[in-house]
Amino acid sequence: MQDTKTNLIWEKKVASAEYPSAVDFAFSWCEATGNSRAGTPCAGNTHSWIDDYRRSRGSGDWRMPTPQELQSIVQGPCPRSAFSPCIDPVFGPTAAARYWSSAESSDASASSVSFTNGLVVTDSKTGTTSVRVRAVRSGP
Repeated sequence: MQDTKTNLIWEKKVASAEYPSAVDFAFSWCEATGNSRAGTPCAGNTHSWIDDYRRSRGSGDWRMPTPQELQSIVQGPCPRSAFSPCIDPVFGPTAAARYWSSAESSDASASSVSFTNGLVVTDSKTGTTSVRVRAVRSGP
């Protein structure tokens, strides 16, 4: 789905259980990004959602979005209900939840964007923190 304001092409989520595009999948930072640098919480990680998504689309240019890119598709004002996402339905089904960005705050944390209010949140890369993901790539 191309965003005509930013010229970015966004993954369109689906309501089924189709991996990797199902709206209900959520991942830890390591599962989402595969960031396996030595000395990080993901050291030795060899598998990632973003790599699976690239393979499923036959294109290596899909990536994790920046916080600013995620915020660019948040529509305001947001509904008062915590169960309604602040995003145009044209992007496919979207959970009223946080979505990982590519921004790492430190070796232990990374940024996500809440689709319930558009705010940037810092989440832990360690443990069982599960956050949703949406891939993006630059348009033509």
